[in-house]
Amino acid sequence: MFSVFILLVVVWTVVMIVRYQNKLNVYIQPGFAAWDGKTVYVPGQNQIPFEYKLVELKEKVSQFAIDQSGNCRIFDSQSPLKFKKRFAIEWRPNPQKLEAFLPTEIDSGVEKLMAEVFTLNPDADLDRYAEKWGIIVIYSEGLGTPDEGSISLGDDVKIPY
Repeated sequence: MFSVFILLVVVWTVVMIVRYQNKLNVYIQPGFAAWDGKTVYVPGQNQIPFEYKLVELKEKVSQFAIDQSGNCRIFDSQSPLKFKKRFAIEWRPNPQKLEAFLPTEIDSGVEKLMAEVFTLNPDADLDRYAEKWGIIVIYSEGLGTPDEGSISLGDDVKIPY
């Protein structure tokens, strides 16, 4: 009787281990990565023992606008505010720097960080920050100082009107 009990316990333990192993197997689709706070899980079959978040790794276009007070915001076409300057940045996560990108994206979002940098310095060198955030800047449109609303006198001297 005791040996039957031991056999049942062993069988039950094996069944529970197999069920647990099946729950660990996660398939991550191409174009995504999983992050559990410590480890990056690449596309394909993975065993992930902890709770994780999926992050999309495709190219994105972020639009920003600098309002009259100098604050940079993520551009919303429905906003009633008037903007001094608008620009767009096309970017994607850097596959070699996912350890830097995923915590940044999950915690606060790269777009929000970009807006904060451009609020402090509208002419900031985005490539310098890109490596820290784990992104690759593909293209930027509208960055730099606006030429409208000023008269050029030559030698980079502009008088606003």
